[in-house]
Amino acid sequence: FFIGLLIVIYTMYAWWSDTIKEAHEGHHTRVVSLHLRYGMIMFIASEVMFFVAWFWAFFDASLFPGEAQQYARAAFTGGVWPPKGLEVLDPFHLPLYNTVILLLSGTTVTWAHHSLIHGDRKGLINGLVLTVGLGMLFTMVQAYEYM
Repeated sequence: FFIGLLIVIYTMYAWWSDTIKEAHEGHHTRVVSLHLRYGMIMFIASEVMFFVAWFWAFFDASLFPGEAQQYARAAFTGGVWPPKGLEVLDPFHLPLYNTVILLLSGTTVTWAHHSLIHGDRKGLINGLVLTVGLGMLFTMVQAYEYM
């Protein structure tokens, strides 16, 4: 597994470094640039569809748990949502804290970007340090929440 992972990471690094080098040297034609843009658009669209499918499945199962046409779901959930025996988290405790941390990290990275544009090196460093710190805090809260 790890050997395959290392090979994939090396391939991605080599491919992207070549693409970036070619772009800076001006070797990309309009067609190549357009197709790189289309590739990114398709990637983002596929991610949107993936998450829509997950949320669709969740809301379908939670809003219609005992639907007669869904025999397997009704048997699994007992016809109620959330299923019996499933511990439900309080949304106003750790999930709320993590939401605030994520929103705050978005604010600090925007501050860092604004500082970069205006040449404020100290503001850039402070914003990035806070953003990385908030990211680590978010990860620690997530780890604690799922233990």
